[in-house]
Amino acid sequence: MERDIHSHSTTHSVCTNTHDTLPQTAVPADLNPEDASVIRNILANEDFYARLGVDRNATTQQIRRAYLRRSKFSVCLSTAYTTLSEPLNRRQYDLFGRAVDGSEHTFADALQKVFDEFMEGQYDTLMALVDQIQSLNPELHINKEGARFVLSSMREFCLWSGKCWGAAKFELIYLYEIHLDIQALSYFDFKGRLMKTAALSKGLITLMAKMVPAGNLIMEESLPTIERVEMYMFNL
Repeated sequence: MERDIHSHSTTHSVCTNTHDTLPQTAVPADLNPEDASVIRNILANEDFYARLGVDRNATTQQIRRAYLRRSKFSVCLSTAYTTLSEPLNRRQYDLFGRAVDGSEHTFADALQKVFDEFMEGQYDTLMALVDQIQSLNPELHINKEGARFVLSSMREFCLWSGKCWGAAKFELIYLYEIHLDIQALSYFDFKGRLMKTAALSKGLITLMAKMVPAGNLIMEESLPTIERVEMYMFNL
């Protein structure tokens, strides 16, 4: 009995201390008056019945309903935090104005993991998918080494494309701006068109000069042709 009294006293003390440390401005000013009143009532009352807004003779069902009604505030706050604290969820919320659905988030995480492994040169997950396809379609006769070679070639292409884009993106933007300038010129502005065309040619030469060294390889030699892909992927 004394233990129960001591436990209740400790719980009451913890709740009281928690309440004492809460700032008076904890309730946002932009809430509607009814919601603000409910939150103030929850923060101000130490009595559990008062916090839930039920009488002392309330049934268990009434207590449960009262809790569900008032728990919406904590649920909304939790949803806001979990959305904005995750960079991926936050970007989607900023773009589309809604929280990420759990299934979408899980699927996006799985795809991101596979892509990260692929870019790191680890093909275990994708090769497991190839094995699954082969088991479901035995008539394909997929060659594992050929499939791995194709994945490696695709990775090299992605890396090559990334290097080229990083090196040439400013030149591409510059060329696009010149293109817009040419469209804006009068048809009879021969001098202006000649100067812009010369600038466009110079930009194209600069672009080609940057793209080839940036990739450190030539696409025609590094990427397999369709026939080579078929030869490596399938036993033809």
